[in-house]
Amino acid sequence: MKKLYLNLLLCGLSLFPVLLWGAGKDSIQVLSRPEQYLYAPEKFFTAVYNNPATHFFAHESSLTRLSIYSTYNKKNGTYLLQEGNGSQLFGAGVSSWLNLSGKTKVWGNASYITGKKRQIKWNETSDFELLYPYVMADTIGGDLQTEQYRFSGGYSGKGRLFTWGLQAAYRAKIEYRDRDPRPKNVVSDFNIEAGGSVHTGPLYILGVAGGIRIYNQDNVLDFYSPNGNVYIHTMTGLGTTYSRFTGDKTDVLYKGFGYQAGLQWLPVKGNGWRLTAQYDRLDIDRHLKSHNNLALTRLNDSRIKGSIGYRYYNGYHRSAVKATGLYMHRKGIENLFGNGTGNIYDQIGNRSPYLDKHIHFRFEGLYGQSYSNRFSWFLQPYAAIHQMNTTYSENQRQIKINRITYGVNAEIDKQYRKSFFQASFGTSYTQTGNSLLSLTGLDMQSTMGQMMQNNYDWLQANKIQTHTGIHWETEIKENWSIYAETNYKYIHYRNEGNYQHVEITCGVCF
Repeated sequence: MKKLYLNLLLCGLSLFPVLLWGAGKDSIQVLSRPEQYLYAPEKFFTAVYNNPATHFFAHESSLTRLSIYSTYNKKNGTYLLQEGNGSQLFGAGVSSWLNLSGKTKVWGNASYITGKKRQIKWNETSDFELLYPYVMADTIGGDLQTEQYRFSGGYSGKGRLFTWGLQAAYRAKIEYRDRDPRPKNVVSDFNIEAGGSVHTGPLYILGVAGGIRIYNQDNVLDFYSPNGNVYIHTMTGLGTTYSRFTGDKTDVLYKGFGYQAGLQWLPVKGNGWRLTAQYDRLDIDRHLKSHNNLALTRLNDSRIKGSIGYRYYNGYHRSAVKATGLYMHRKGIENLFGNGTGNIYDQIGNRSPYLDKHIHFRFEGLYGQSYSNRFSWFLQPYAAIHQMNTTYSENQRQIKINRITYGVNAEIDKQYRKSFFQASFGTSYTQTGNSLLSLTGLDMQSTMGQMMQNNYDWLQANKIQTHTGIHWETEIKENWSIYAETNYKYIHYRNEGNYQHVEITCGVCF
């Protein structure tokens, strides 16, 4: 706990100059700001503000939050083995959005998270969701200690018809285990993005943005047992391994470079259409350090996503509709090598047997009523479809999943004297149909086959999800408040177990 307090202090100090500059600049009472930051209608179209230039228009008043929090989650029954059956994490953070003047806005975030991830199997590499299927794996696994720092900040300025902005983010993480096998994974992840926007007329703003991403992970495995090393699998997807470099290859380096470009269309103020389109590309190479940093595989991850929606406020009525879409294309490339001489391998070709494609569409609406910031209620019904098709052509293997989800979220907000109260809850049902598991040539009774069957059972299971949250905030002095919130989520997977998540947060706002 002492280390947590020290890191909270570090997070605060990292933004201290910005906080000093912005403190006292905004005369708007702190309890009148939840409508801009916490209400459902204000969170409905956040994607149009991802551009650092359009982020200028995200809020009108300044707000800084310092917080400490704890999360606990537990999975029973079937779960994705590579991500474990639960975790217990503690964290601290500070976030700030400051209106320094009518022409200058700045923002920043700093956070620290530490804790334990439980019973991770078939994965000794951090950031599994980013790097799969090209991870290092074994059949033993175990709990994993994790620590992560994240820092980000941005600036946006405004001229007569133009805005411009720049933002950057850096994430550092270390994960390790104190028994065999002993991974020690060190991650660095850096993003920087610049953007601009222009008034296309009296009603709308057009924004464009672009940026780059640099990713690195040093993935090292050690063994202290005198009985010898555990067999390490160099995974290549759908139960396959790079057999030539599997067994005792324990030191891996991941190097990634990516870029993104985006477009935003939003009204100058108030009602109107909102549109976003973005393309993201990330290429990550996996190098074997024990073989002169041999570039063994490459992952090409391309994503196209977009949204279109319309917001209409009339008196105390609040309404909006939105459609969002995502297309993800992940191609795996395996480099081929000749006979090694003196630990030097000449590349003689490559092949691309792994392909992972996802298509996701979501349609949602919002309606509610807000009465002079004192009482509000909102309903958000939605429906979504998701298609996943993963293939490995060399062995004619395939996993196909098709899902449809429909649900509703609700929110109630109440301000009474010097306190603000928010309650949220929701439920959804996901049904899976037309799914397929075909693993030609894989012994389903082997440990590898059992792992693949387990993960497929989890992916194709129908599920019911519920969640609820409570946020309470009270003013302690002019422009200062303290707050506490708790969130609970429960997911029941039909015939496959359940998942529970609890998060508790407290902090101060000014």
